[in-house]
Amino acid sequence: MLGDTTAALGEAAAQTEADILVDLIVGNPNLSDATAVFHASRGNVGSAAAPSVAALTEARQAMRTRTGLDSKTIISATPRYVLVPADLETEAEQVLASIQPNKSDDVNPFGGKLTLLVEPRLPADTWYVFADTARLAAMQYAYLFSAQGVQIQRTEAWDTLGMKFRAFLDFGAGWLDWRAAHQVPGA
Repeated sequence: MLGDTTAALGEAAAQTEADILVDLIVGNPNLSDATAVFHASRGNVGSAAAPSVAALTEARQAMRTRTGLDSKTIISATPRYVLVPADLETEAEQVLASIQPNKSDDVNPFGGKLTLLVEPRLPADTWYVFADTARLAAMQYAYLFSAQGVQIQRTEAWDTLGMKFRAFLDFGAGWLDWRAAHQVPGA
């Protein structure tokens, strides 16, 4: 019984963390330059499309040719993750599938190269491509020092036969660099 309680509290904390991260993506906040994370002026909003080889090619080209803070140095943000809502999961799986083609025209240039992430909290149709975090991180999350994950405390009440539990989560997240992310609006 107690194991069920702590597992449920841990799951609730994980869902809260995911909610915060999804809200950061969907909320599209303004950064320190007063421009939204995903904005046409940044070149990180693609043409409206469902996941396809053409749409991924456009996203990859845009990410690879992004420049650094000096607006000159090409930083080559290498795409690594494709984040889709649940309604686009099958299309994304088809585009990212590794197949053994019979002829060179059937080669899938993205097969086995990108990792599919499915997030049902995302609004329908809009999807995202993120760079390899080892190369360039788009977002960052953190916990308070020595409080990683959900903190669970219990106390035994003297006047009743029972225990009280409380759980809290010291978690925060924010955008680091818009250059590591690309948004593709739904078709």
